[in-house]
Amino acid sequence: MESVQSAPPLVVLAYDDWIVGWVIRTAFERAGYRLLAYPSAVVPFHIIKRERPALVVVERTLAPGIVGYPLIDDMRRDSETAAIPVVLYTPPAGDLPPPSERLRTVAKTEPVAALLDAARELLTPPA
Repeated sequence: MESVQSAPPLVVLAYDDWIVGWVIRTAFERAGYRLLAYPSAVVPFHIIKRERPALVVVERTLAPGIVGYPLIDDMRRDSETAAIPVVLYTPPAGDLPPPSERLRTVAKTEPVAALLDAARELLTPPA
């Protein structure tokens, strides 16, 4: 009997800084994830809705005047995307949302491995 391998989880990354985006993309791909990366918060919602990724990683500040919260808010208001977990990659200061079963925050001062740990936590079913 042949075993069927499932595809690696798809992650959508919305980022502002191209260096940060490259580092995160490289880390997730090396860890075995498939990644769609976009340098804005505007395009990803349409992609998220179409692709239904296993996880979304979003920078809190995507560009002057654009923060990741509207993207998360849009996802939570839409019944097709509300259950998709999110990792918010953010500067360490500021008013951060508390972690939940579908949200983790990781400070930009943490190593990129902390993003991978948060992803694994959110994608691992509870025991």
